[in-house]
Parts: sequence; structure tokens; C-alpha cells
Amino acid sequence: MDESKLIPLEYPGAACGSKPADLVLDLTFGLNRATGDWMINGIPYKSPNIPTLLKILADKDGVTESDFTQPEHTVILPKNKCIEFNIKGNSGLGIVHPIHLHGHTFDVVQFGNNPPNYVNPPRRDVVGATDAGVRIQFKTDNPGPWFLHCHIDWHLEEGFAMVFAEAPEAVKEGPKSVPVNKQWKGLCEKYSQLPAGFQ
Repeated sequence: MDESKLIPLEYPGAACGSKPADLVLDLTFGLNRATGDWMINGIPYKSPNIPTLLKILADKDGVTESDFTQPEHTVILPKNKCIEFNIKGNSGLGIVHPIHLHGHTFDVVQFGNNPPNYVNPPRRDVVGATDAGVRIQFKTDNPGPWFLHCHIDWHLEEGFAMVFAEAPEAVKEGPKSVPVNKQWKGLCEKYSQLPAGFQ
């Protein structure tokens, strides 16, 4: 299937319109053949001991990217901005990677070297990415930590993922804030009792 030929049956309009994105991030994925790690921008993702959402909620001064370790591979995105990801590979394997972004649908504005499409691009939450690349756009209108990853499970297990902490200040305050109460703290009692290597 040639995803570049897809068009929506109903089209609500491009998330970013035809204007340039407010923030453009180049995301290059690849394979470290010596270790077997899959990486984005040279970093294999490793799940943190403390979930990203809890780090955001616990930080009294406002979370910054320096609050996350390199293996957590977390990037902070500003609220209500047009974001563009240029996703391309350098693995040389010719694999189509199903890239999924949680928390959003996005406009696929360009596949490989095809001309960009701002008129009626497909709106997806998963897109096939190859070494030729794909360009997606979305608006940061859903605060929270959102996971971007390859849907080939063993690629995800080997680090093909990262987290976008979208508008972390809005997670703590405002109409979409997340309260941490007694019930929340009681959700994972058994998890907290596990030895550190199993958490």
C-alpha cells in the first residue's frame, strides 16, 4: 500500500494549516548493530523507574528536560503550538516501521521525496516510516506525557521510542490537571513492594 496516496473521506483541516510549524524536530532512527539497540537520535529508550507523569506532578518548580535521564529520552513540547516531526531512518535495512504517537492524531504532510501535501493530508496515529523519511504535523493541544514508538514490539523493547512531555505546566494546573490523591497513591502498592530490579 502506498500511504502517500491516502486521502481522508472527511477532512477537518490541517492541524497547522499551511503555515510553517512553530517547532520542527528531526527524529532519526537507527540500529546499533553491535548492541542490537534501536535508537532515535542515537538514544535507545529505557523505561524510567519513576513514570514520567509522576515526575511532572512531583516537580514543584516546573519540570525541565534536565529532570530526565538520557535513557528516558524525554523532550518537552510547548502548549498550543504547531509541531513538525521529520522522521527518517539510517538503518539501511529497508524496513517500514509503524510509528505510533499516543495522545494525538497527526497530519502526514510528506512521504519520502514526494511533494508535501498541506491541502488534504492523511490524518493518522500510526504511519509507516522508512529511511526515505516521513513528515508529520500536529498541534500540542492535549497536555501530558505522550509516547512515540515503533509498533514492531521487539524494536520497542530494544529502545525504539521516546517521550514528549507536552505542556507539563498544564498537567499540574488548570482544567485538565491531574490530581494526586490518596486513591492514586494506593494504585500500585504491590508494585512499590517489588525489588528494584522488577519495578
